Amino acid sequence: MELRHLHYFVTVADEMSITRAALRLRVAQPSLTRQIRSLEEQLNVPLFYRDNNKLSLTEAGRFFLERTRRLLAQSARDVHDLRRLSLGENGSLNIGYVVDMHYEVLPRVLGAFRKVWPDVSPNVFDLSVADQFKALADDTIDVCFVGEARLPTEAGFQRELIMEGNMLAVLPETNPLAQADTLRLADLRPLPFITMGEAFYPGAREWIHRVCGTAGFTPTISCEVDRAPAMIGLVALELGVALLPEACIKLHHAGAVFRPLAEQVKSRIEIVWKERNLSRSLHHFIGTVRECFAADR
Repeated sequence: MELRHLHYFVTVADEMSITRAALRLRVAQPSLTRQIRSLEEQLNVPLFYRDNNKLSLTEAGRFFLERTRRLLAQSARDVHDLRRLSLGENGSLNIGYVVDMHYEVLPRVLGAFRKVWPDVSPNVFDLSVADQFKALADDTIDVCFVGEARLPTEAGFQRELIMEGNMLAVLPETNPLAQADTLRLADLRPLPFITMGEAFYPGAREWIHRVCGTAGFTPTISCEVDRAPAMIGLVALELGVALLPEACIKLHHAGAVFRPLAEQVKSRIEIVWKERNLSRSLHHFIGTVRECFAADR
């Protein structure tokens, strides 16, 4: 039994017609008929009912079709991975990140990577965390940079911490708490919070509840957004307060102020990649990231 026989079977099952399947496969109709018969003989089970030249799948055929689709899909993925592996250092690398939060991280990494692996072409995509995970699962990107995010459990992703920083409280400049040099999390208890939305940043709601829980309260969330600038803008409009990484202080924040927290809540930056991605370019990049941030961990 060869993969082409399985491909023939799936095509006939899709078309439910030897004639149409033969045209689609560009093979002679008698030859295709023989191949399907041969497959049934090898399996020792009929895959199709044949009634007046009309085809329909037997129960065994439906079962085998589902398994065959999986097998062909896995075979295609394996070939894709092998081709990427064969590229070696002369390939490309697709990288996802959130520009608002990681705009200082990526230039540092790319500069070091370019010096050691000049023949690899990095392509950088500014995506929400949720879109990064989707692109990673679809093999559209190879690696991404995320913060406090919940990984899809079924995707076979690997994650690695590369650095930590401090989270800061973001308040409207009109709020009396904005006059303090340092705040405690408990000081924010009466105020509504603005957070990243789960649709854009999986795990954001869990994180804010966990952090505020350490100070003994459950936060009231007034609204959810997709980007840090939007959070800052809504804070400036006095719609709530927020917690953001220290790097975000460089974003435009007229009407909002950043204040350190006494608890020193940490912001994490991690790299995430798919475990089965065998690309040498990817693993060279991961090695470069580790070297760049070895002193920050």
